Amino acid sequence: MIDIGIPIWLGNISEDIAGGLNSLLAHGVNMIELSIDYPWPFKESCKLQKMIALAKQNNMHINLHAPWRDIILASPYGEIGKASIEVILRSVNDLINEVSSYIVVHPLTMQRLDISDNRKESLLKLRENIKELTQKLDLGNHNIMIVVENLAGGIGAEPGDLATTLEGLDHVGLCLDVGHLASRYKRYLSGYYEDFYTYLKDVVESISGISVPVIHIHDVDEHGREHLLIGEGFLDFKQVFKIISKLGPKNIVFEVFRSKNLRIGLNTIAKNIGDAVSWAKIYMA
Repeated sequence: MIDIGIPIWLGNISEDIAGGLNSLLAHGVNMIELSIDYPWPFKESCKLQKMIALAKQNNMHINLHAPWRDIILASPYGEIGKASIEVILRSVNDLINEVSSYIVVHPLTMQRLDISDNRKESLLKLRENIKELTQKLDLGNHNIMIVVENLAGGIGAEPGDLATTLEGLDHVGLCLDVGHLASRYKRYLSGYYEDFYTYLKDVVESISGISVPVIHIHDVDEHGREHLLIGEGFLDFKQVFKIISKLGPKNIVFEVFRSKNLRIGLNTIAKNIGDAVSWAKIYMA
């Protein structure tokens, strides 16, 4: 059975946490992806612990999105990668026993990738750092995975490159972010494909050899603006779910943070994603 989730972070929860979770449950959401970005877990941890306690009381699964701002796992400078690993460990170690199945990380570097061997070296460093992170988190004993998320640009923009880089690592897979793909398509690739769905099919084929347990879903407009409520962009999610079903994901996360017309909150998100949740369950069955 597939888990349906939304991301939770300090910036999108209100004082009525219980009411927000009840609205999510009523609309088919049974999982939360906690974004452990600063100041969590070091400050305002009472809200974090309250969210975890309420989710557990309602039998919701809990997964984590590791910190990503200032975290540079693909830096060719070894010291920066090591420091990034240590920050992630400090941020998630006390929460790892709450995790159902995965922790998301971002593959980032600020380096120019089109000169010398920068791209190759950055991908090699990414592999080394992800391997070290999985070992230090002792993921085998926790039965969870690190999943590396594709981004809208930079070293993490092409999921096929990430799949090749991470191939053969234990307890490692991909988080396919469809919205990031759509944003990249609109900004850079629309002239190379018949439509977005042709591009998506190519991506799915390129990552078929690696585990993809998590899919991030959000709408994207014609200008590439992402993380919009479902229906505020150009994506046809029935087509999206049909294509990505070939990957056999176990988790669909509606990563919506923005709206062109509405104030964003847990209740707004719950109501917005209802139909798309039904489509996801149909196509992923």
